[in-house]
Order: sequence, then C-alpha cells, then structure tokens
Amino acid sequence: LLLLLLLQPHTLDAKSKEEEAGSCAAGETCSENSADAYTDQAEASSPAEPECPELVKPTDIHFLVINLDRSPQRLARMREAFARLNLPPFERIPGVEVTADTVNQHTPPRLSPGVKLADYGTCLAHHRAWEAVYRGPHRWAIVLEDDATLLDTVDLQDMPLVPKAADIVLLRASTTLEHEIVCNKTEVRKTTWGYGMVGYLISRAGAHRMIKGAQKGFRGPLDGHIWYSGNAIYTTTKNYVDHPPCSNPCPTSIRTYLNGELEVEPD
Repeated sequence: LLLLLLLQPHTLDAKSKEEEAGSCAAGETCSENSADAYTDQAEASSPAEPECPELVKPTDIHFLVINLDRSPQRLARMREAFARLNLPPFERIPGVEVTADTVNQHTPPRLSPGVKLADYGTCLAHHRAWEAVYRGPHRWAIVLEDDATLLDTVDLQDMPLVPKAADIVLLRASTTLEHEIVCNKTEVRKTTWGYGMVGYLISRAGAHRMIKGAQKGFRGPLDGHIWYSGNAIYTTTKNYVDHPPCSNPCPTSIRTYLNGELEVEPD
C-alpha cells in the first residue's frame, strides 16, 4: 500500500503530461496557449484607453491683457515682456473698478452682496475680454491679467491640441487641483477645481459660451464662478504663464488692495 501511494503522484504527473501533450497536438505549444490566454485576460481586465474628443490646434492666436487705468506701470511691464519674447502686440482690456455707488449699474449683475466689489470688478473685466474675443476676427485668444509672469521656456503661440468643445484652457497648471486625462493625443486635461485666472486660452466659440454661462450674473469671484457655470474648463499640464508668489492676503494683488486687505497699493 505504501508503495502504491509513493508511485501514485508520478503516475498522475505522467497522465497530466500526456493530456497536456494531447491538447497541444494541433501544432501549438502549451506555453503559447497559456501566454495567449493570459494576454487576453489582462486586456479584458485593463481599463480602455479614453476615446479622444475632436481635437483642434489653436492658430492665429490674439492676445488680450486686462489692465486697470490706475496701473500704467503694469501695462508697461507687459509690453516689455511681449517685446522680449517676440510676441505680437496685445489688445488692452480696461479693468473695471466697482464702487458702492456703481455696483448696481453693471451687467451681468452681482447676485450676492457677499461678493466683494473688487472681485466683482474682476468678473466684469474678464467678461469684457470674452466679449472682445467673441466680437473679434480671431478664432483663438489668450487672455492675461497684467500681473502675469511670461515664461522664457514656452512659446505662447504654440499651444497643444485642445478639445474643440473646451470653453477655456487654463495656462497655469500648478493652480489646478482636480483634473483627469482626456486621451493620449493631447496633453491638456479636463479640470474641475482650482484657483487663479491669471492666463488662459479661449476660442471665439468658447467666449460665447462663457458669456452665456454668466448671463444671469456672478455669485462669487471669477475663479469660483467658472466651476459652477456649466462651462467646460481644461488645463495644460505645465505652466505656460506664472504669477508672483502669493499669500493671504496676496501682496501683489490690486484686487486685494481694492478690497481693503492691503494698506499699500502694489506696484
């Protein structure tokens, strides 16, 4: 009995090898069958590559710079930066200063008294920029605030492929906090949360949709409004523009000064 038990594993092993050989009699090796099965299983379990939306390459990009009348020195710095980087001349969009006397005279309206006057003015200034893009002859534009830092390491006239349905593409990736991959043919990402509107790419069609998204008014600062307006917001994966270091309150922000959070007006 002990001898039979000792011999049984070898017998079974031989039998299994015969069955394995028989299963491979069709000219395929068992190792190949096993590898194919493993590959099929892995492909079935791995997530599918996201299907690309329609992508377009921005060309003939127009530049707009938002600048308050009280800040000619910032306008001069932006002109110097554009000349240094061999960028075409930009269109100036006058900023909007809102006071307690004029707050109810603007459109789109301020929907909440909790929106500070300078924050509301920023919303209105960007709305002016959207209107300029929508009415203008260029299909694409980059909107910049006058304290944006232009980088020597990128070419603002050479943007990546972007989804045609994008309303705006934020150009300061380091301030977007939630995003997801679009597909492997574009480096831009869909983003759903972040802060800062110091620079962004926008199409004429996107400008029209941003205007429609704000037609009822603004319930908060612009970098909060865009996440609740129903617009399609994307971001680049690297910084195409930057901003001076900021804290709370931001020492370089005219908006912060106008909101009464700084004692000295920034240069």
